[in-house]
Amino acid sequence: MILAVTFPHFGAGGRSALGIGFGIESVFYCFFWGMGTAVSALVGRSLGEGRPERAEAVAHTAARFSLTLGVATGISFWVFGPTLVHVLAGSGQAAEANIEYLEMLAWAQPFQALQTIYDQALIGAGATLPAMIATSTMNILRIPLAHALAVWAGWGLAGIWWAVNFSSVGKFVWTRLLFRRGRWKLKDV
Repeated sequence: MILAVTFPHFGAGGRSALGIGFGIESVFYCFFWGMGTAVSALVGRSLGEGRPERAEAVAHTAARFSLTLGVATGISFWVFGPTLVHVLAGSGQAAEANIEYLEMLAWAQPFQALQTIYDQALIGAGATLPAMIATSTMNILRIPLAHALAVWAGWGLAGIWWAVNFSSVGKFVWTRLLFRRGRWKLKDV
């Protein structure tokens, strides 16, 4: 929806950043997703064995490791992002938009890493509806927020990237609160 409503204001450079920059980010996200998938399985197994304390410990241990990976990913975007972008996009407006994308989304990487762990822990526990509501709501809110910041507030493409960052932090906070509340421990798995 952001592509249809907000990106037309910024031409090919903006669309390019969503293509190349997002592609680079997606490669790193696969590490978060893989770890989250493992956590999901281990949480489900632990709860199935009647060991909710182990399930919680697995999630927290993975969250610490994932946080480290998220920080390293963010730093990599700042340090290596420009080189990657120049290899994939060349130079000019598209390259500048892609570098800006990676530098701004670098801030969200630790939060995305943590959100993925807690989201998948909830899913492994069978608390799929709360996890879906948290993630879907923040993704839907991202659309008007991106438009408001990019177009109405005049932030340009940076407004879109900050909307992604803000919604990523929101997803982390929401899933972490759901996890912390602990109702997922009561599910029959």
